[in-house]
Amino acid sequence: MTHIILVNTGTSANDGTGDSVRTAFQTVNNNFNYLGGGNGYGYTITTATNNSSLTATGGTRKYVINGAGTVANVWLALPATATDGQELIITSMIPITSCWVNQSLQSIQWLGNSFFSSGNVAARLTYTTTTNSWMTF
Repeated sequence: MTHIILVNTGTSANDGTGDSVRTAFQTVNNNFNYLGGGNGYGYTITTATNNSSLTATGGTRKYVINGAGTVANVWLALPATATDGQELIITSMIPITSCWVNQSLQSIQWLGNSFFSSGNVAARLTYTTTTNSWMTF
């Protein structure tokens, strides 16, 4: 796949000319895989469960945490270094009761109960070479 593909919704509702439900969701999944595949978008999409240890790689720009229900105790390891001003947006699609963000096994941020507790929220971190660390601004 070399670009985003749209789901064929047909000419009008229920006219039978659009994609089947299976084909439509295969297209959606392929689009997510494309966005995460190093095409400049930098999405990493991962599933969290209770007591998850997740890792954002150096090329990650947008980290999406997904899963089922409310999840407790998530640790997200960030790249040890990055370019000055590189942003990393962590988005939780699910409620997380506690989330720790660390760099080189050093805890740099705790996103507590109130931040990710509702799901569908994002935290923006920026790497600075002044301190060689990820900071929230």
